[in-house]
Amino acid sequence: MKILNHWDRHFLGCEKGAAAAATVGVAIYVLAFADATFIEGSILANRVTVYRVAAGAATALLGFTGTIVALIYGLIDAERLKHLRSSTEYKTVWRVFFSTIQASGLLVLVSFTGLIVDHQPQPVIWIPILFFYAGLLSLLRVARSVWVLERIVYILALPSPSDR
Repeated sequence: MKILNHWDRHFLGCEKGAAAAATVGVAIYVLAFADATFIEGSILANRVTVYRVAAGAATALLGFTGTIVALIYGLIDAERLKHLRSSTEYKTVWRVFFSTIQASGLLVLVSFTGLIVDHQPQPVIWIPILFFYAGLLSLLRVARSVWVLERIVYILALPSPSDR
């Protein structure tokens, strides 16, 4: 229970740490234990295509998150969000969205770097490893942003206090 309580209070750092730990685990497996034919055939053979797709998807997620931020900023003065504005979680909402933008930006940067640097038959092994971290972190951040957005939409959908 202590771990879950800690995760609830420090979820952004815990998610970043979980992504880093998973990346270290994958890197150790790939570098020390994996069969070379498995790595070349499944992971490295299609890396340029994966970088292209990830760059496009991450760019779209950047736009999606930016749109969410703009919409919430425009609606933040709504009467239904008064309690959110005055709560201690108000800053956390913005931290979640901006950390999502940063993680998606990192994924775009790593993907473009991979396209530019890691296109030769012989891979630059640190780029796929960094790509794994950036992709996993971005995925966790987008999931968290959707979770926050879901709660805000729920609050906005509640009956107005004046309707009661």
